[in-house]
Amino acid sequence: MKQTGFFKSFDGVNIAYYVIGNKKGMPVVLSNGLGGNIAAWLPLINALKDRYLFITWDYRGLYKSAIPNDIHTMAIPYHVRDLETLLKKLHINKAIFVGWSMGVQVNFEFYRWHPDMFYGLTVLSGAAGYPFDTTKMLSGDPLKIMVMIVRHLGNTASRLVKFVTDRKYFFDLLKLSGIVAKTCSRQIFMDIVKDFRHLDFGVYFSSLVYLGEHSAEDVLSQITCPTLIVVGEKDLFTPLPVAQKMHESIKHSKLFSLPLGTHYAMAEYPEEITAQIEGFIRKHGLGRRRRATVSVVEREPVIADVTEVAGQ
Repeated sequence: MKQTGFFKSFDGVNIAYYVIGNKKGMPVVLSNGLGGNIAAWLPLINALKDRYLFITWDYRGLYKSAIPNDIHTMAIPYHVRDLETLLKKLHINKAIFVGWSMGVQVNFEFYRWHPDMFYGLTVLSGAAGYPFDTTKMLSGDPLKIMVMIVRHLGNTASRLVKFVTDRKYFFDLLKLSGIVAKTCSRQIFMDIVKDFRHLDFGVYFSSLVYLGEHSAEDVLSQITCPTLIVVGEKDLFTPLPVAQKMHESIKHSKLFSLPLGTHYAMAEYPEEITAQIEGFIRKHGLGRRRRATVSVVEREPVIADVTEVAGQ
C-alpha cells in the first residue's frame, strides 16, 4: 500500500493520508470504518478513479497515523478535527462524503460543524446513534463492559487477533457465522485484515469505547444535501431498522438495501454499491462540479496510481 503523505493535525499528531484519482475530478472523501483503511475502498476507487479524486486518511492511533499522547483524543470530535485540518491543507472547500461504519458517525459529526462543505453524502453500513445500542448481537451495557475489559488486555489482545486471523479457516468461519456473506471476496476482506492485525489493540479498543459514547442523531433532521443510505439486510452491527430510521429522518434521502449483505457489503457487493454511488452522483449532477488540482501540503501529496496503493 503506497503512502502518499503525512500532515500534522491541530494538536501535532502525525496523520497519514492518501489522494488517488483524477486531479481535476470531484473530490470524494472516504471516511473509514474503525477496523478498516484504504484497502476497504479499493473496489470503489478502482472503478471510478478516472473520474473522481478520492481522499482518505488513517484515523489517529491506527495504521500509519501516530498514536496521540492523550488517548482521550481518540473520540469522534478529534477525528473530525483531523479531517478538517486535512481538507484545509488540501484547499478543499466542498466535496462528496462517503462513510463506512464508524466513518458514518465521523461524517455526521463533520456535517454538524461544516454543513456547507457537503455536495452529497453516502452512508454505508453505519448508524447515527449510539452504536453499542444498535447491534443485533451483544449490545448495550454488556457490550460496553466487554470492550472496556478487552481494551486493558493490550498486547494479549494483539497476539490473540494475530493468532486467530492467521488460521486458514478464519474467513470460512466468518461466513458460517453470518458476519460476512457467502459472496464476500476473500481477497478484499483479507487485504483489510492484513493491516488490521498489526494494530495496537489497546488503542483500537479505546477508539471503540469513545465511538460507543457518540451520537449524531440530532444532526439527521438538519441534513439538506442529497443523501444515499446503503445497508445490508443481514448486517448484525447496524441492521436494517437503523438505516430505515435514518432514511425517515433525512429529507430527500434514498435507501438502498442488499437482501444478503452484511456489515462488509463493500467486499460482498462492490459492483452493486459502486453503481448505486455513481448513479446517485449522476442523478444529482454532483460529478459536474469541478475543482483545481490538489495543492501541496507538508509533504507533496503524490496522486498515486491505485495499483500502487493496493500493493499490486
